[in-house]
Amino acid sequence: MNKSIEAAKERLTKEGDLIHCPIWGSPADAWRILHSSDIHYYYSPRAGGVFRAEYIEDYHYFASQKETRIKISRWVYDKNRLGKIGCLTSDEIERIEKQERLSIDQRIERLLRCFATIPSQVSRGLPCNRRGSTGGYLDPHERDIIEAATECSTGAEQEELDWLTSTADKRGWLEIHNSYRRLTPEGVKRLEELGTKAVNSEQAFVAMWFDESVDEAYEKGVEPAIRDAGYRPLRIDKKEHNNKIDEEIILEIGRSQFVVCDFTCELVEHKGKLTALPRGGVYYEAGFAKGLGIEVIWMCRADHIEHVHFDTRQFKHITWQTPEDLKTKLRKQIDAVIGDGPLKGR
Repeated sequence: MNKSIEAAKERLTKEGDLIHCPIWGSPADAWRILHSSDIHYYYSPRAGGVFRAEYIEDYHYFASQKETRIKISRWVYDKNRLGKIGCLTSDEIERIEKQERLSIDQRIERLLRCFATIPSQVSRGLPCNRRGSTGGYLDPHERDIIEAATECSTGAEQEELDWLTSTADKRGWLEIHNSYRRLTPEGVKRLEELGTKAVNSEQAFVAMWFDESVDEAYEKGVEPAIRDAGYRPLRIDKKEHNNKIDEEIILEIGRSQFVVCDFTCELVEHKGKLTALPRGGVYYEAGFAKGLGIEVIWMCRADHIEHVHFDTRQFKHITWQTPEDLKTKLRKQIDAVIGDGPLKGR
């Protein structure tokens, strides 16, 4: 773990008084030191690790909601994994609430990553008993961290984690015995395959129709919105390379923190009606990103939204009318579901 996180944990443990975690209410898993009259530091494994909190009374209501607690724990865990200590404010929690829950595949991927990064389980496995009474193979706090990372819900943590590990076992990625569970060679290989996925990348991949009719939308809408949020936009037609275009697309999507897909397309007249000529590449790139577990932001010009394919219409799309309208809406969406990037303020 990052040295700053370790230092914070040490200060919290040595100097703090045992209190309740403001997220989960656990009396045994949280410590604090008073930084000011309004800011507290907490170390709560069940809430994902170390975090700061401002004005507890302002966001206690949000943290009392089951879905929000789950999302906050994932947020804290992700911050710590990047070597950061996030600060929970009312505004931040409102943004966290708007994030989508992880898919089953994403939760299992995180489970495998936990097995590969928590030292005590590498050689000894994960105990079936929540508190490790089967022999203490895994520190109970480490198990709490895994539950936070994999979005296990309150009141059913043991059952959910058992179900996730069982599913990973059926896929051949985990080996389950009576007292422990550990990665199989296939599980290690699966992690290696997932290893190209970006972590805290500063890049945002943009998939859209390469036509002059939407050039202004990119230059005055998409690009500035992404840069304002602290990321570097990449549109593949603007990158110089000597490789096959499809290879470059796959490579760059895997390097990106998120993907912006605009489904505005060409419309032609057919039997007296306007018919869409969908941009197949955009659909492909959106699907490829989803397969990697990378967040996709879906967009379409308002007068084209009815032509979006049925299979993807289920996703919430940003509908825009002008480049300025697009910039505002995209910036808000990035803020809500992704958060500020590494280049913010530079």
